[in-house]
Amino acid sequence: MLFARAKPGSRHPSRGMRIPTSDVFRREVRLVVRRAPQVMVKATGGGRGMAVIRAHMNYIDREGNGLIDQDGERHQGREARREIARQWAREGTPIPEWSDRREAFNIMWSMPAGTDSKKLLGAVQALAARQFADHKYVMALHSHQANPHVHLLVRAESDLGVRLNPRKADLHEWRMEFAAELRERGIAAAASRQAARGVVRSYLNIWQVKAQEEGRLRNHRPSHKDGQVARDTRADALRAWGGIAGALAQSDKWEDRDLVKQVLEFVNTMPVQRERAILAQRSRAPVERGLER
Repeated sequence: MLFARAKPGSRHPSRGMRIPTSDVFRREVRLVVRRAPQVMVKATGGGRGMAVIRAHMNYIDREGNGLIDQDGERHQGREARREIARQWAREGTPIPEWSDRREAFNIMWSMPAGTDSKKLLGAVQALAARQFADHKYVMALHSHQANPHVHLLVRAESDLGVRLNPRKADLHEWRMEFAAELRERGIAAAASRQAARGVVRSYLNIWQVKAQEEGRLRNHRPSHKDGQVARDTRADALRAWGGIAGALAQSDKWEDRDLVKQVLEFVNTMPVQRERAILAQRSRAPVERGLER
C-alpha cells in the first residue's frame, strides 16, 4: 500500500502517488517510520518438468522435516516425496519429465533473524490456503539459516485448469498479505516499497553472494539504483511523505501530531537523504580546497 500508484489522470500533487487517509494507512506509516522488519517474498521457476520438480522437492526438504501439503498434511521421507510427485504428474494436465513451460513455482517467504519460525510457517500456511486454494502445493520451513524462511512449491496449473502467472503486482499483494498474517500472530512486519524507504542500493541475496564467491553468478546487477526511473520514483516518494506530514499536521489528534515528528525524523534519516548529503559534501570539497589556496 505504501505507496500505491495513482490511476492515470490523477491530479495529486505528488505526481502519481495516492495517499489514503484511513487508520489502516496510519498503521502502515507507523510501521515504516518505526522501521518494522520488512517481509521478503521471492518467486522463482520451480521446475520445467517433473525431473526438476522432484529435485526441488528433495532440495527444500533437505533438513528432513517433511513437506506440508495444501491439506496441512506432513509427508516424511523419500517415498512420500515420490508419491506427491506422482500425483502432480498425473492429475490435471499431465506433466512430462521435461517441459518447455514452467510447471511449478517456488515462492520463498522470509523474515529477519530472530523471527519466531513457527509463527512464520503459520502465516505462510494461512496465506497459501487463500491465494492458492485450487492449486496443489507443498512447503518446508528452513529455520537453521540466519533468516528463517519457508519454501512454497506450487503446481502451476490449478485443479480448475487455470495456470499461475505471478506478476510484480501479485508479488506486492503477497507481501502485504504476508505482513498482515505475521502481525496477526504478534510479529511486527511491514511490506512497504523500497522507494517509500528511500532505498538507493540493491543488495545481493545470500545465495547470490555464495554464487558470486564461487564464480557462478551469471548476471551482475548494479548495486546502486541510479537510473532516471529510480530517481523519479524516490523523488515521488519524498513528495508523498511531505504530503503525509502536511495532512497529519492539520489533524486535531495528538497521535497524528506525534506521528508527524516521527515522519520528519524518518525522512531526514532515509538512505537517499544521506546519499545526497555525501554527494553534496564531495562536490563542495574541491571548491573549498581551491578557496584555501
